Amino acid sequence: LMAFGHTDDVPNTFDPEAKPTPESSSLSPDIWPAHTSQVNPVDKKRQILLHCMPPYQHIFAFQTQFRSSRTAQILAEVASTNTDGKSFKRNCKMRYLIITLFVSQFASMALAGPKTTIGQKWPVADQVSMDRINHQPWDQLLKKYVDATGNVNYTAWNQASADRQLLTAYLHHLSRASRSLPASKPAQLAFWINAYNAVTVEGILRVYPTTSIRNHTAKIYGYNIWHDLLLQVGAEASSLDQIEHKILRPLKEPRIHFAIVCASHSCPRLRNEAYTAAQLEQQLQDNSQVFFANRENFSYNPSTKTVVLSSILKWFAEDFGSNQTAQLKTITPYLSPATAQFIQSGNVTISYADYDWSLNDQKTAGKR
Repeated sequence: LMAFGHTDDVPNTFDPEAKPTPESSSLSPDIWPAHTSQVNPVDKKRQILLHCMPPYQHIFAFQTQFRSSRTAQILAEVASTNTDGKSFKRNCKMRYLIITLFVSQFASMALAGPKTTIGQKWPVADQVSMDRINHQPWDQLLKKYVDATGNVNYTAWNQASADRQLLTAYLHHLSRASRSLPASKPAQLAFWINAYNAVTVEGILRVYPTTSIRNHTAKIYGYNIWHDLLLQVGAEASSLDQIEHKILRPLKEPRIHFAIVCASHSCPRLRNEAYTAAQLEQQLQDNSQVFFANRENFSYNPSTKTVVLSSILKWFAEDFGSNQTAQLKTITPYLSPATAQFIQSGNVTISYADYDWSLNDQKTAGKR
């Protein structure tokens, strides 16, 4: 609202027959006929709305330009049901709804970053089950460029054209997977975890050198790697955000949060091997134990009965249980017996560590 005007400019009285003055209208004269008696019904309805909300008159200029938009349709519907303006006089909160609808529509049209889709569209006849996707090329790249702590040699990877091409070829291979053909749950999880991590690495390599993925997650205007870099899989393209929230989380496996990596220091380590259906259970078990063994992700003080957890367990708390007791119970298998006994004793206070978004780059790992 601050971007469009002052809410205290709204008049206390309302006259649907009043003619706007130059001070109250910034629209071109053709919107406002010289005499109200000559106003046609559509302009009359616009006039009523604009009198209720003088700071936002320019909305209708945008409505004229975007007549096909859903916002324009809703504005027209509001106008058609409030010809006398009385409902606006009774409840001027409607102006906030109109502004919200307009801003949302305008943002989606004008402020969204450019979408980039990687991979390729495969004919339906050539698509295969996720059980048949080969993750060996990804495994080869991870072993070459990722160390035991999960840090990546982005510099070397970015300079190796053959390995950049191999990553591209692997992403194209992922596109061949069908979303509709049957596949085991472990195969689906392995596929989408690998896909998330491979797209993230590809996204970082495209903007490297950089110091953080958050340099490329614009919230209002511009490119957002989580929303604007999409992977074609079967008939659809999905963003990183969609892979995480619309595909992986509904599979009800909370340990994905210790496997998908957003290229940041506080993320789980990036394994230097690909996930496979056959090894998935052991890989997720190992990930979870390594994650909680890191004092930056889990620490406790028996004397004060306090526990400090990674912010991941705050952001995705519901994936680990419906309440604190259930959430702590979910993670206890990955803690030492003494630690597990402590947090299950009850009466512990939970807090969450700050998240370090610095890049998981081997070049800077020793400087943190």
